[in-house]
Amino acid sequence: MNRNPKTSPLPRYVVETRRIAWAALSFWSLTIAGFLAWNIHSERRIGMEMAENEAVANINKDNAIRRWATAHGGVYVPPDENTPPNPYLSHVPDRDITAQSGKFLTLMNPAYMLRQVQERYAQLYGIKGRIVSLKPLNPVNAPDEWETKALTAFEQGSKEVLEVAQLNGKPHLRLMQPFVTEAGCLKCHGQQGYHVGDIRGGIEVSVPLEPYYGTLLRSIKLLGISHGSTWLIGAIGIRLVFRRSIRHAREREDARKALELSRKRFQTVADYAMEWDYWRNPDGSLNFVSPSCKNFSGYSPQELYADPGLFDEIVHPEDRALWHEHVHQADSNGQPSPIEFRIIDKQGDTHWISHVCRSVFDDEGNFIGVRATHIDIGRRKRVEEELQRINATLEQRVQEELALNREKDLMLVQQTRLAAMGEMIHNIAHQWRQPLNALSIILGNIVDDYDYHELSREILAERVAQAHRLIQRMSSTIDDFRDSFRPDRQ
Repeated sequence: MNRNPKTSPLPRYVVETRRIAWAALSFWSLTIAGFLAWNIHSERRIGMEMAENEAVANINKDNAIRRWATAHGGVYVPPDENTPPNPYLSHVPDRDITAQSGKFLTLMNPAYMLRQVQERYAQLYGIKGRIVSLKPLNPVNAPDEWETKALTAFEQGSKEVLEVAQLNGKPHLRLMQPFVTEAGCLKCHGQQGYHVGDIRGGIEVSVPLEPYYGTLLRSIKLLGISHGSTWLIGAIGIRLVFRRSIRHAREREDARKALELSRKRFQTVADYAMEWDYWRNPDGSLNFVSPSCKNFSGYSPQELYADPGLFDEIVHPEDRALWHEHVHQADSNGQPSPIEFRIIDKQGDTHWISHVCRSVFDDEGNFIGVRATHIDIGRRKRVEEELQRINATLEQRVQEELALNREKDLMLVQQTRLAAMGEMIHNIAHQWRQPLNALSIILGNIVDDYDYHELSREILAERVAQAHRLIQRMSSTIDDFRDSFRPDRQ
């Protein structure tokens, strides 16, 4: 049947379990997302470190070439269309020379040589290198906007400038280090007013980041797949745990409802029972007292809960020894026989009580208390007293009749006995109520033993024997009354 959320809300245990499952899933998702973000950050950092290392390696290579050329004052090469005589070195003596072989040579100073090496390297490997200056001898070495900022930073004391910047519309890692004027540099740049130690410009390397970004993107995809798979496995696990928790919670809820229903049924039976039932713990405290106790004793269950010893106090002083002996038998894990005693209620009136109890054990056989039932037998006691009074009266009348005229016709005596017998038979019914009540209690004990899974063959035999004794007693009563009216008896 479909559930209508407006009229049939979800059970509380489902809502609570679902809330915990969502919290677990959120925590798991945040954890995986955190690990994914951290790993992406690590991959990005590693990629940038690799690009930076490549830039540093290339700039170190360029510096090594430049310093070698500076140490040798430059190199002479045959001029061609790619390496014409440098017009910006016309002031340098011996810019152009003729070798002994008659071959014409032109001077390539360190900057000229390094620029051509950087251009060839960029064509081969894509990593661009430049030498720039705020006062360039060759206009080709004039800086762009980013290089101008870097050269300005060198004049303010910076030793290196590293930054990700756009170059020709593409991301590059640009690294620049300062050119410090050395003695070999003055050959070509002395006329510009430089001195040894001055910042003459900078040497730059620009590493393309697209290959690194491509590698990073592939790594991110792999990380996304691995972390997504891990998240999915965890989510499936959370769902399985959620469904199992729902099943267990439903079982617990069903058990709780069944227990609550059983408790309500027991409470209803106890509240409306005419008998006075109670359950006493081994330490003397009361585990349960039926509300009917107030009808018997005048004391409420709450008063007996607060003072369990009150029960001993309301037992009639003449019957306390019998009562204490009976309690001792029950606490010794025995199954004492039913007893009858008197109690004095809260108003001071005396009542006759029929008491039946038995020891209670848990599933492991441990003694956990005594359960007892009280029945008010005051009416039966009054009937018995009336029966005794009638018997005494009848006996007295018979004796008087016999004393006045023993010689009278026995038929008259027999008629008198028959008349008395009619009255006494009327009272036999009342006298039978006591064994009938005891039989009812025995049957109740058999049912309780069965309900508590304690009905052994021995206990059943004992209960049946008790019932047989009561039946024999009732049969003996009939025989006694029958023999009392035999014609041949005196």
